[in-house]
Amino acid sequence: MGRILLTGLTPPVLDALYQHVRLDDYPPPAPKTLPELQQLIGEDRQRGWVLHRSDYSTAIATGIRNHLGEVVAAINLSGPEAVMDSEESQARFREALLLTAARISAELGG
Repeated sequence: MGRILLTGLTPPVLDALYQHVRLDDYPPPAPKTLPELQQLIGEDRQRGWVLHRSDYSTAIATGIRNHLGEVVAAINLSGPEAVMDSEESQARFREALLLTAARISAELGG
């Protein structure tokens, strides 16, 4: 959910936030440089959701928007890889998550 929250930041704010942070200590597939992070967050922002896979689980996250359209929170759906591994399952869960996020955002005036 962290990456989806970062999509709510403007590029200059993201730059300032990570200006003195070492990114090369994080394990793959994490970005190793600030330009790589900027590119990844830009792609996430354009897509509107993030898929993250770890050892035995998969998570999909998206943002909750306020009345100004700003990302103010995030929600995710996660589950065991055996359940969420197929593209069909991911698409079904993603659509349900995006619909839920839109409903919550609407309650906030978004």
